[in-house]
Amino acid sequence: MQSRFYRWMLVLLFFSPLLLQNCGGGGGSSGGNPPSGATVSGTAATGAAVASATITIKDATGASETATTGADGKYTIDVTGMTAPFLVKVDLPGGTALYSVGSAAGVVNVHPLTDLIIRTWYEVQNGTIDAAFSDPAAAPPPTETELAVMVSVIKDLVSQWLVNAGLDPEEFDLISTPFDADQSGFDGFLDDLTVDTTNLVIHVDTDGDGTNEQETTLSLDGGTVSASTTVTVNGITSTSFSSAFIPTTAAEREGVAGALATLQSLAATATSKGDDLATADLLPLYDADYLHRGLNAEQDAAGFADDLGGVTIDAFVIDRVLSFDSDNNIVSVAGRATLSQGDLTVVEIIDEEGDGLIFKKQSNGQWLFYGNQERARAQVGVITERRRLGTTCDSGCDDVYYALKVQVSAPVGEITSATISGLIGESQQTNVPLTKNSGTFSDDGVETEHFDLNDEGSWWYQLTGPDQFPPAGTVYTITVTFADSSQAVYTRVLGASTSESFDVQAGVEAAVGHSFNDIKDTPVTLSWTLPVSFPIEEVFMYGFVKGSDTGIGCNVEGPLLATTATSGTITLPSLCEEEAVEIDPSYPSINVVVRGKNGEETGIWYAFQE
Repeated sequence: MQSRFYRWMLVLLFFSPLLLQNCGGGGGSSGGNPPSGATVSGTAATGAAVASATITIKDATGASETATTGADGKYTIDVTGMTAPFLVKVDLPGGTALYSVGSAAGVVNVHPLTDLIIRTWYEVQNGTIDAAFSDPAAAPPPTETELAVMVSVIKDLVSQWLVNAGLDPEEFDLISTPFDADQSGFDGFLDDLTVDTTNLVIHVDTDGDGTNEQETTLSLDGGTVSASTTVTVNGITSTSFSSAFIPTTAAEREGVAGALATLQSLAATATSKGDDLATADLLPLYDADYLHRGLNAEQDAAGFADDLGGVTIDAFVIDRVLSFDSDNNIVSVAGRATLSQGDLTVVEIIDEEGDGLIFKKQSNGQWLFYGNQERARAQVGVITERRRLGTTCDSGCDDVYYALKVQVSAPVGEITSATISGLIGESQQTNVPLTKNSGTFSDDGVETEHFDLNDEGSWWYQLTGPDQFPPAGTVYTITVTFADSSQAVYTRVLGASTSESFDVQAGVEAAVGHSFNDIKDTPVTLSWTLPVSFPIEEVFMYGFVKGSDTGIGCNVEGPLLATTATSGTITLPSLCEEEAVEIDPSYPSINVVVRGKNGEETGIWYAFQE
């Protein structure tokens, strides 16, 4: 179980001021004529510097200027009088070329990944960069918004290797961050990188023997770019499947801008109301027909109003447009929020379990929260978990646990049954029934009930090892029957898996122990080591307790944690919904979860007994 604060609110709420990430152009304004004396400069490299090569820049009208790269691959071109955005081309030996793109004057680097970014962007539109470079006026370069999305898609795929090169992926921009072609840092990463733009394959090999490598294959379908990735680090393997929609039309750009405007209104309201924020303050930002994973507008707004407090909202960045429905004017976006609390600043993902934030255009032109229009919350995922239960049982205690997670939930009384079809265990199975959990769960005043893939009443279906993880991209179909006899079919795609576990640091168990009587209503600090085989998107802590009379479950909100956090403090209460807490071998518990950028998930389950 994850606290509602993390599961719902970080998805919707922390945005002020709202930003789009600038890509290319060194922070200058995009579009229009640069001021007198403005330049475009950067480094052309493939690992080694692209030295003494002709580099050509073309502006939005087709006007061009050329220069020659230095021995270090660097170049500078005066773009006074030219019109942004710019396309950049560097000629390589043998008649080949690398391309790049900049939204404004400033730094525009040229390397295999910038080439992949701009080639893929044009291919999404059934064009080519070669044709566009010949006539940019007929095939305009991407806008700043479109470029930001495309850059984010590619950067996320290689972010683990950027970290290994000593770079911060949140700060390093593939196009506009200066670097030297000196075989260190980013250039050192380029030495290990191969990009096959014909087959859209990214390959990284840091040691030449396959123990530390990555292979990603991109595929294009209309306006959607999908990526299948396998990463191996020190023999540990993680796989992922991700996709993004690339906005290329005026209507799609309007949808993104409208979503941002609504988020700005939400941030302004939350800031002005502070601790007095109420459900009624937020309801004007919701479509009248809002429905998301079983919650209506009032329930969702009430949860937000209850959860928000004590957090400063610094920035919001849209990384991806997940989908755009031009017939119904519905857009789904995902991104990151920068939050601060006291001296701590963290970046949290903004992605409702793959659905993103969904907005619908109103008759007055506003884009309001619309939700995914599903009456139930249906989840499928896999997890590698280190269990520290401090007790003896047949399996799953103080050991690494691999599981397929399947759960359907909704407010109490809404669902009568559910089934799932998909790859479960060793064989493809059809219509496997889900079992109603005997307890109910309180999420900010909304009492819900769960239907789980039966594993002793849990939504964790134990697998014998990571070799039983379904491949990333596996599709599951969940059929839900509601109390009114209607049915709904939900499709879920498995995003990623990792075989890597992590653990509490030495001495933690001896210091903390496993006695609930010793720690209830008292702050408990756990410390841990972080996994290394995938790019970390978020680290969070939460607690879970159950009432001893009714069995109702209560999530306990954890602290705000940075992606580099190796410790955290949380307090488990002695009461759940005014009932004494039930004690069993697995609960009460403190959980630490690390998630990767593509949905990799690994955790620690630390439990307490009497």
